[in-house]
Amino acid sequence: RSNMSAALLQRGRGEEAAAVARRAERAAPRAFCTAAIRLVDALYSLGRFEEAGEAARQGLARHPALKDRPEWRDIKGALAAKGVRV
Repeated sequence: RSNMSAALLQRGRGEEAAAVARRAERAAPRAFCTAAIRLVDALYSLGRFEEAGEAARQGLARHPALKDRPEWRDIKGALAAKGVRV
């Protein structure tokens, strides 16, 4: 489902991408943090920066290994640029 979310986002279908990413995140095992990344990406693309920040915080709480992924630095930087702390 996380890959489906990414594909939907690439097609400009951000709302659908966010919905699929939410389902993927709920079903994901603790060691799989890609779904959390997809949710943040979808919400960010929709301009819902506070929600993206909350999703990032919740993703990190659920998947501590997220902080070791290269995407985490990008997420933090992009949200910080919008005034959202993670």
